[in-house]
Amino acid sequence: MHLALTYATNLTAMNALVTDLQSKYADNKLRISIHKVDVGSADDIEAMFQQIDTEHGHRPDILISNAGHGKRFPQIWDCSLEEFDYTLQVNLRASFILVKGAVEHMKSQNWGRIVFMSSIAAQGGGINGCRMSLVFFPGKIKLTFF
Repeated sequence: MHLALTYATNLTAMNALVTDLQSKYADNKLRISIHKVDVGSADDIEAMFQQIDTEHGHRPDILISNAGHGKRFPQIWDCSLEEFDYTLQVNLRASFILVKGAVEHMKSQNWGRIVFMSSIAAQGGGINGCRMSLVFFPGKIKLTFF
């Protein structure tokens, strides 16, 4: 079994996960690669797919898009346009780019799975309240109904 795992900032946690998976599933001959990716960057996503091609020989059979980005803002006017755009890039656009990068391989073998993870905040509120959701909500609600 091949796994290509991604992380944004916490390499220590990723290494711990890999160690745990390898010890629990030692009989399964896991082949695991880890990739540092800013999914807000199309170039980073493409570089990740190139690394996966090199390390595993093909694109993923199963894609799980789980990235999320959001910051709490006391007032909506405290959120810059750049922060709003980056939040949409991570919470919505990244999933589109990931699908584009994986779907041709899935189509060529007549099999594949794509899973989108959204957020309870997409239902309008969540733990950070409505003001944060005005920034976080647009991208996640679109994934919920995609």
